[in-house]
Amino acid sequence: MNPSNSSRKPLRLSRRLPRQSWWIAAGYGGFATLWIFFSDKALGWWNLDSRLLIQLSIYKGVGFVAVTSILLLLLMWWTFGTIESGYASLQAQEAEIKTLNRLYAGLLQVRQAIVSATSRDELFQRICRVLVENGGLRMAWIGWHDPSTHRIAPVAEYGDDLDYIQSLRIYGDDRPEGRGPTGRAFRDAKPFVSNDSLNDPVTKPWREGASRLGIRAVAALPIRLKGEVAGTLNVYATEADYFREQEIALLAEAATDISFAMDNLARDEERRQAEALVLSERRFSDAVIESMPGVLYFYDMQGRFLRWNKDFEEVSGCTPEEIGRMNPMDFFAPEERPLVKASIAEAFSQGESSVEAAFQARNGRSIPYFFTGRRVVFDDRVCLAGVGIDISERKRAEAALRELNSTLESRVAERTGELQAALVRAESAENVVAVLPHRLRHDERGIHGDALEDLEAHALARDETVACLRVDRVRPLYAPAEVTQCAGKGCLHLGLARPAGAVGAFTKVTAGDQPRGFRRGGGPLDGSGKRVIGHSEELLRSVRAVTRHRYLD
Repeated sequence: MNPSNSSRKPLRLSRRLPRQSWWIAAGYGGFATLWIFFSDKALGWWNLDSRLLIQLSIYKGVGFVAVTSILLLLLMWWTFGTIESGYASLQAQEAEIKTLNRLYAGLLQVRQAIVSATSRDELFQRICRVLVENGGLRMAWIGWHDPSTHRIAPVAEYGDDLDYIQSLRIYGDDRPEGRGPTGRAFRDAKPFVSNDSLNDPVTKPWREGASRLGIRAVAALPIRLKGEVAGTLNVYATEADYFREQEIALLAEAATDISFAMDNLARDEERRQAEALVLSERRFSDAVIESMPGVLYFYDMQGRFLRWNKDFEEVSGCTPEEIGRMNPMDFFAPEERPLVKASIAEAFSQGESSVEAAFQARNGRSIPYFFTGRRVVFDDRVCLAGVGIDISERKRAEAALRELNSTLESRVAERTGELQAALVRAESAENVVAVLPHRLRHDERGIHGDALEDLEAHALARDETVACLRVDRVRPLYAPAEVTQCAGKGCLHLGLARPAGAVGAFTKVTAGDQPRGFRRGGGPLDGSGKRVIGHSEELLRSVRAVTRHRYLD
């Protein structure tokens, strides 16, 4: 790129013209003086007559006029040429100033777009539009590099009436489609200018489409993201030699502003993502905190509450502002504070601790809680985090269990006494049967005679039995035929079967339920002499087991 120096010519010309005017006047005066002096001197040397001297003087004057006219013509030709050149340069300078003013106006609009844009796509589209509408360019587009394909794809464009930009296939690597102004600016990380795109071999692959749009000059400038080239700003003009030094400087400044804006947008996006992540994590932590059973608390070593859940507010009856000003000890009765303080100190020193204490609400209500605490470091501060679980139900269950145990112990003692009494009665029944071991084994006629006397004597000796005898016909089996319980207290009826078919049956009645004595025949008697027989499966099994094992082998 070789920018024109025509903008400097009018300044040099404006300085040269006054000096040249003096030189011209001084040169003309000197030439005329020398002409007159030497011509008159020559005529005086020739000693001519007066008439011939007059004629020669006339010729001398005509020659002076001719020579001075020629000199004046040359001077005027040079002067007007210089003026015309200066005027042309002035016009070019005015045109360039106008172009620079438009580009500068476009640059101001670009900066305004940078300030107000909230996204990359919005920023790029507004930049392309202001460069065309305010910057006087024919067309502008921004391409962004895709690292996976190396293509520099258009992401924003303005001024393209023929969809020329969307048809472009430009790449950032060194392939034929990457050797144009855009690809070279991307790889070289510096502006590339083609001020004669119709004849420049660099733009040959895209010349046909550009010529339909009237494009004569192209400039591509790199756009950086975090210091690395990530895209290009591409601008087009309908005038050849349009992009000169000052124009490229303004466009390069615009590209730098765009790079700065991209860095800001990237930082803003990272900040928004970080804020979204923090917000999401806070929502998650809040959800976890609020879903935890019981009260949750988090405070530092000075007892300043940092976090708590809704249950803490509801149970305590305090507002968030009040909790923020309170100390953990404010939620316990004075008599329980030493125990709680010791547990907190243990948590800070040993890492964790737990304690059972009554949580005292604002209205004075005390609720039994099981509190836990664990030492944590938060923002370089040692803090305590823990939860409290309401153990009111557990306390009520423990009280009920203690009451049940006490009742159960008394009932067990009562039942044990009953069982011991039943055992004594069972042993008495066993002893009644045990007086007849030999006769029950060998006598086929049943229980009678001396056996009954022995039975009565044994019963009277233990002060517990009166019996009666009856004889029935049953099948000949060596097994207990019948054991029944009388309706009266402690009354037992026992029947034994023998092979001869006779059954010796007797009824045992505990002393006190029946008068002493012995009756033959019939069945068991209660206190009124009535025959009453009931059934008891437990006594039946007991007596059967005793008689079968000992007497009917």
